[in-house]
Amino acid sequence: MAIHDIREAAFENGIWQAEVASVDQPDIVVFYQGSEVSGVSIEEVDTNLWEVSVPIPSVAIAAGVHSFAVQERGADTTLTSFSILAGDVLAHDVRAEMSLMRAELDLLKRAFRRYVSENS
Repeated sequence: MAIHDIREAAFENGIWQAEVASVDQPDIVVFYQGSEVSGVSIEEVDTNLWEVSVPIPSVAIAAGVHSFAVQERGADTTLTSFSILAGDVLAHDVRAEMSLMRAELDLLKRAFRRYVSENS
């Protein structure tokens, strides 16, 4: 399946939303701290345009930097990402970048492990 474009649409009331341009319904997964976020919904809003809604887990609504990686299921690349910053860390936005790098490193590790196990 080919996702042609993804862009953030809204982030309010604990729900992050994005619009995805795709001929077929995309199979989107969102990761937070290495685990898949549950409750992600995908609805067609127009021809070849889908709305992805991600409920933010309550544990992510706390002081610190909380990064989410948005992927197509089975793919090893991140389509987009978003972060929630709260508390003292706002003065230190480098932490947000580090958190995102850690999330992407976790994705790379999973892809590498899968590659090794399939080619052993």
